[in-house]
Amino acid sequence: MLGLEALLLAIFVGIMLFGPAVRDARDWHGIVAGVFAAMAMGAQSVVVRLLMKDVPQTNVMTGNMTQLGIAATELIMARRRFDHSRHGDTAVREFAQARDRLVTVSAIAGGFLVGAAAGALAFATTGLHGALVAVAIVGALALWALARQERD
Repeated sequence: MLGLEALLLAIFVGIMLFGPAVRDARDWHGIVAGVFAAMAMGAQSVVVRLLMKDVPQTNVMTGNMTQLGIAATELIMARRRFDHSRHGDTAVREFAQARDRLVTVSAIAGGFLVGAAAGALAFATTGLHGALVAVAIVGALALWALARQERD
């Protein structure tokens, strides 16, 4: 799936860099490029949904911000139950699970924000050529995953 995502991103970048300039929202070159970008985002969504069970989506931040609020609230509630209990196994387990969920969602949200800032900086300094870095990163991840799969 990472290989497919890298390919779709490469096609998007290729159309945008080497195709005719996109003049407005009705330009079919831009529409086709947008379709490939949307398919790449869909491939990323598939990776997370099917292959990374129990991990929040990495490309839908509205839901993750909601999950961040829920996880923080669950942690506070678990902490209150823990403080009012005799520190039994159930209270300890609930608190640890709530803490782990908050850490996971916070890492995804933080990674998204850092990635968005890096992408904005890359676009501001290099234009669309910065998108080649995204293709390289996803391609490297695909190769790493393939090597890891063959090793296991």
